[in-house]
Amino acid sequence: MRRALREKLAKELQFMRMSAVEPLSGFIDIMLHGYQLDNVVFIIEGLKSNRSLEDLIKTADPLGEFPELKNITPIEGDDYASLY
Repeated sequence: MRRALREKLAKELQFMRMSAVEPLSGFIDIMLHGYQLDNVVFIIEGLKSNRSLEDLIKTADPLGEFPELKNITPIEGDDYASLY
């Protein structure tokens, strides 16, 4: 239920963002940056724990989704600093 509500909120914010002009569109972008950063850290930490990228993206916060999130690739070895 909680996930569905967050997905609905994300869709509504995306619609509002696409319909808005500056300064509201810029404010919405800035507002979502924190969720995006949380998702990046969540995915990197999940990859460190050997979880699959597909599962991590499914469980990531919908408010922080962005197209480049799927481009994070698992690495070989322990060089997690390069992911950050």
